[in-house]
Amino acid sequence: MNLRIRKAIANDISHLCSLLEILLDQEAEFKPDRELQERGFKLLLANPEKGFAVITELDGEAVAMCTVLMTISTALGGPAAVLEDVVVRPEHRGKGIGSAMINEVKRMIEEAGCLRISLLTDNDNARGQKFYSSHGFTSSPMIPMRLIL
Repeated sequence: MNLRIRKAIANDISHLCSLLEILLDQEAEFKPDRELQERGFKLLLANPEKGFAVITELDGEAVAMCTVLMTISTALGGPAAVLEDVVVRPEHRGKGIGSAMINEVKRMIEEAGCLRISLLTDNDNARGQKFYSSHGFTSSPMIPMRLIL
């Protein structure tokens, strides 16, 4: 098994969109829209100070991805990150690929000087919550709220 985890580049956008579609098909709040997702990835990759996307390849095939958005925590007095869009192709789940990716992404985020990583997961995603807990994430007493503009 040849696993490669790296920051995504512009040539990866098609693969990133395909992987994101898998995730968005599972979500209640968002739906796949290739044009919007391509635009979002182009913006992210063109602005590395705002974050990055990570792609995970198994024997040259894109099998997992996530995005990291950079922000500042005024409470902690320094950089923080938001982990989003974590997805592993269904046929590759349960093989340690997601764990390898999360561990590498945590390393990248820590190397960038971030003091905290936040993420959102669906209330009914028990498997995802168990996965994140196994990597040190804990529940927060805060609740997410959105205003779509």
